[in-house]
Amino acid sequence: MQGLLELRPLSARLTRSVGLGKMSPFIRAKLGPNVWSTLPSIKGDRSPAWPDLWQVPLEGERSLLVEVRAQGTFGEKTVGEVLVDLDDLLVGGGAAVTAFPLRNGNSDAGEVLLDIRFFPNGNAFPPQSTLPPPVFAPIVPVTTSIAPSLPPPTPVAPTLSPM
Repeated sequence: MQGLLELRPLSARLTRSVGLGKMSPFIRAKLGPNVWSTLPSIKGDRSPAWPDLWQVPLEGERSLLVEVRAQGTFGEKTVGEVLVDLDDLLVGGGAAVTAFPLRNGNSDAGEVLLDIRFFPNGNAFPPQSTLPPPVFAPIVPVTTSIAPSLPPPTPVAPTLSPM
């Protein structure tokens, strides 16, 4: 199936650390030959969050590999990964915010929360015809004054003082 896939990695709850000290995990996503990465979640350690949003053309790919990785003393290490079956998402309505379980080999590594949306027409914005018409409040003229009623000012003649 072709269209536009919108991927937003939201956060993760990790059950393991890699390396010594606190981690700064990041997401690496692979769809076909394309690879995207978030910036590391500084001080995210086992509860990282990311603000990224990717819009990716979908050209028949059936799965998306999502890895949570961290930079260690001796290079990058995989904290956990999940292979997301896109067929389930596309059949299920085209949008899901789902917590996917992460694995590292045969071990549980936590879960990653992803917001994944599919747009078959390749446009992430809905066509204008599906938007409701704007609603305007009628203009009502104001007929009463909120100022209290006061008598008109009385003119005062200037007085001259003798010198």
